[in-house]
Amino acid sequence: DEQVVERIRGSGTYVAQQKYQSMLVTIRNIAEDIAARGQRHRSELHLLERTRADGALARAFQADVRSPLYHSVVLHYENDAPIQVEDRYV
Repeated sequence: DEQVVERIRGSGTYVAQQKYQSMLVTIRNIAEDIAARGQRHRSELHLLERTRADGALARAFQADVRSPLYHSVVLHYENDAPIQVEDRYV
């Protein structure tokens, strides 16, 4: 019932793969949040590159090492004050 073991007919009983439960996370649009406060948003693109996944990124993306990824770094401003650095891989 708890799915901690897995039985395979003709082979045996094994410890089951752990099933992860993830929470749904809403990614908010910073430009919309700033505008909702009546402020002005702008952003600066500091880096945009095509790269390859190293070991840690490959694991995070469940991809092969050296798989192609895009990497960007964007600085967000509210009324010309820097408030957030976005460092993203896709």
